[in-house]
Amino acid sequence: MDQGGHLNSGRTRGDVRAGCHSADQFGAGHGPQGEEFIKHQDIGDDRLDLRVFVPSILALAGVIVALILFPESGSAMVQSAFAFATGKFGWFYLVVGLATVVFLGV
Repeated sequence: MDQGGHLNSGRTRGDVRAGCHSADQFGAGHGPQGEEFIKHQDIGDDRLDLRVFVPSILALAGVIVALILFPESGSAMVQSAFAFATGKFGWFYLVVGLATVVFLGV
């Protein structure tokens, strides 16, 4: 475990943020806390996290199925949710939407 109590498989915090680069790339060969970097290993960090994916898909499927089965009341609910978001959050809602578009576009 690292100092924050997280399991890190022997990697330093710099390894995760720097993409597990080898020590030669950074010259000194030491991480931010003075620990040595390990060479890049295929440890499967890009795998699908089912604890996040499955509930997200189920929630989306539930909303989609409800909107397909009940289009009239679904339309009214979407319009009321939009009115609530724009009415209660106002400019903050617009700024967050714009920031999302800019972030995804970059």
